[in-house]
Order: sequence, then structure tokens, then C-alpha cells
Amino acid sequence: MAFCRYLIKPPCPAGNKSAYFFENKLKDLSLSILLSYNHLINLTNTGRLMNKTMKQITLLILITSSLFISCSTNSDNKTKSVPVSVYSSPIDFSESDFQAMLNTYPVNGTPRFFASVIRKSRREDELPAALLQASEQASKYIAVKAVSQFYTERINSSMRYIRNLEVVWDRGLALDMIDRLSLIAVFKDTYGTYIIAELADENLPAIPYSTKWKNGKPEWTNVIPEIPGYMVSVGISLQAGYVAESFTASDNQALEDLARQISVDIVTGKRQIENAIGTASIQQNLETSKVVIPGFYILDRWRTPNGRYYYSLGVAPELK
Repeated sequence: MAFCRYLIKPPCPAGNKSAYFFENKLKDLSLSILLSYNHLINLTNTGRLMNKTMKQITLLILITSSLFISCSTNSDNKTKSVPVSVYSSPIDFSESDFQAMLNTYPVNGTPRFFASVIRKSRREDELPAALLQASEQASKYIAVKAVSQFYTERINSSMRYIRNLEVVWDRGLALDMIDRLSLIAVFKDTYGTYIIAELADENLPAIPYSTKWKNGKPEWTNVIPEIPGYMVSVGISLQAGYVAESFTASDNQALEDLARQISVDIVTGKRQIENAIGTASIQQNLETSKVVIPGFYILDRWRTPNGRYYYSLGVAPELK
């Protein structure tokens, strides 16, 4: 009965949050139960069903319904304890009052995650979607496989570049992570919903680093810091739509950079070809990085005041 309450109410992900993803199927199931129940009553009235069987079915439905109601009440109580801040204008994450939302330094050894989603036609759908995004970050924190390829081709003095990154994580684990996450705060503005969630059952040792500011921006956006025991990377992205997409892009850049730091296989080939004009020199290079990164974690984020550039500070324990 973990996801029982969604049979009678719209989703409220502060309780058993993975239930949200089964909402539509469960609504169909609940409708089928009600229709079947009504049909059974009609059959009983016409004497086609034994009275004893009808009593058993009625008892089963009553017990199930009571469980649904109980589950819903518990979930609603949890939701009330989560602070929700609503703003009538877009949040400016470059302002100091909101910058703290982007800093996810672990609190008391507990990993924290910032997630956001763009505004939806049904605003109640934004919170479950943000939780799903946070659960994906939590899954990547447990373990993520990154396959990065960087291809270059030089033809005489001309250069061509192709970059590709494939990130693989356990999506089933991500769904499980939704129930392990605890909501800390929820923010809403005219563009979407933003949340801070933590993974209370995981312990992340203190990371010996704190963000320092210089000339109105974090120092790590200019110089990649050295953190003892950790690999460090900075991802940078141009604005890619809304806040959610832009920070996702910079997060992926940070992950790609870490992947390139850990393991890079370089295959280089050089060959000569003949064409109608003469001899052209072609040099092809392929860098392929395939690594499993445990403990990948976004420690901090920043956006320029004009909203054009997005930065993510990523860390992962050094591999021994």
C-alpha cells in the first residue's frame, strides 16, 4: 500500500513520492474497482451472487479504502512541515539572498541536492518532477558511468571537433531514491519550482572547502580549487532555456571534465590521401573516456547577474 493514497487524491510527493509515477494507472484501477463493486451489487440484487461472497468482497473494499485514507492523511501531515516560499516575480539567483539556495555543501554529513523544473500547466505537477530530478542527482552520487568522446580531425590547416558525452546511471535506483529523499524547502516563482532535498540515510564526510567570494563572484569560477582527497571540476554552460536546463548543462560539463581527468585513452592515426589538387594531410584523434565515478557531487552553483552563464562546481573522491 506504499502508493495507496493516489487512488483518492492528487499526488503529494512529500510522503511516498515514487507513487506519483503510477498515478494514472492507479486511477484506472480504482475506477475498475468501483465499477466492479457496483456490478456486484446489481448481481446480488438479482440473486446471482451468494450473500456470503458479497460480504467478503464488501469487507475487502472497506479495509482497502481505510488504508487509502490513512496513507493519505500521513502524507498530508508530512507536506505541512515543508516550508514553501512563493514569489510573484522570477527569482534572481545572482542575488545573495537566493545564492544560498545553490550551495549544496553537505550539512552534518548529509548530502543535499538542488533541483528545479520549469513551470507546467498544472503547477501541482512541478514538485514531483523536481523530486525526480533530485533523485537522479542522488543516483549519480551513488555511482555514475560516464562515457566521453572527443574527436578531432585536421585536414592541412583546417580543424573539426566533435564532442559527445553519455551519462549512464541506474534509473531504477533513481526511482527508489525518491522515497529516500527528504524535502528541506520548496520555492516557487513565475518560471517554475525549485527544491532543496537531502539524502538523510547517506553519510558524506566533511569536504575541506568553503566558497570564497571576490569581486562579486565565487573564486572557483576563475580558478579551479584544490581540495585534498577530491577531484574537482568546474562546468560552464551558456543559458540553455530556463534555470533547470542551464544548470543541468553545467552539471554535465562538470561530470564530463571529471571523467576526462580519471581515464583517457587516446587513439591517434595519421594518413595521407591523394586528391585532384595534390596531397592532403589528415590527422585524426579520438579521446575516449569510460569511467565509473562514485560519489559525484555538485558542491556549489552560480549564475552571472545577466543570466547568460551558468557554473557548477563538481567533486568526487580521488580513486585509489
